[in-house]
Amino acid sequence: MGFMQALKKHVPKPLHGPWRYCKLRSAALVESFRDRRIKTLPSGIPLPPPVLRYRVHGYLDGKGFLEAGVVCAEEIRSSLKLAGKEFYGFHDVLDFGCGCGRVLRHFHDHPPSCRLYGTDIDWSAIAWCRANLSCASFSLNDFLPPLPFPDAAFDLVYAFSVFTHLDEDYQLRWLEELKRVVKPRGTLMISTHGAHAQADIAYNLAFSDADRETLQTKGFLFKVLETGRFKLDGLPDFYQCAFHTKEYVSKVWSRFFKVQLYIERGMNQHQDLVLLSKE
Repeated sequence: MGFMQALKKHVPKPLHGPWRYCKLRSAALVESFRDRRIKTLPSGIPLPPPVLRYRVHGYLDGKGFLEAGVVCAEEIRSSLKLAGKEFYGFHDVLDFGCGCGRVLRHFHDHPPSCRLYGTDIDWSAIAWCRANLSCASFSLNDFLPPLPFPDAAFDLVYAFSVFTHLDEDYQLRWLEELKRVVKPRGTLMISTHGAHAQADIAYNLAFSDADRETLQTKGFLFKVLETGRFKLDGLPDFYQCAFHTKEYVSKVWSRFFKVQLYIERGMNQHQDLVLLSKE
């Protein structure tokens, strides 16, 4: 949700410009001073720096970052229950695209039988996690497969706000790789920009007639919004904005996994949530 709401603030303003980059950096500095007022957190885990929070949340403020993480963690649990599963019933769990641990930090009370892992392309986020989140093991992965894990390593993998930003080729390659690292009968959870996100005014203003036609006929649209040195999230140019229809997910992703559940607005009341299983 954070990315979408942040985008609203910039549409229909130009999506490029060093002044916006400088403004963000200045705001991040101010927010870092505000963070010092937070003496203790319920888990004892410190807040990541504002810039790292912005990359995964779309906002700089610490309170919103924490609240969104709580919501995501709870929705993981509730969605798994719909499939008759319990989060802490899994033995090896991977947060694919963990960022600075927005979700993983809220599983800090996991039992020893449930081992947590996080991986991401963002070296600064992984460095922060390694230094501050002892509840999980963290690794850096490349832009494309393979992951630094053996075959059938995890019985649960979740990826939130990852496939919402990759083009189709990247997605298919990562689906194949995730199939490799998921155990037989394992579970995969992925969030998408479905019908609700597609109807949002921020995205609609950026859609052309050709975009809408592509989404309607193909069921998938990859939209390039911002590139170059002053890309605000600080992530590579390939990290843009992807949209899926429910029909596309059922048709294409079923080549790799069995689609168990499709929950509209199942993640933070904005992104759709897809539960997949490896048969």
